[in-house]
Amino acid sequence: MKIRIDGGVVVGWSGTSHEIVPNGSVLIDGDTIASVGTDKSQPADKIIDASGKIVSLASSICTFTPS
Repeated sequence: MKIRIDGGVVVGWSGTSHEIVPNGSVLIDGDTIASVGTDKSQPADKIIDASGKIVSLASSICTFTPS
């Protein structure tokens, strides 16, 4: 099953730094992230509207802040 998450601010890791993709699109094919970018034309079985939300790719950012 292909799932596409559209419209959110995508936060990912490029291998050297964090990357921010405003109004981004993430295509998930089964258990694999197939693409990340701004292309919202790729076919998908389910489309999730993430407008106004942050989409964080697995293990890409640490949200834990020690006190």
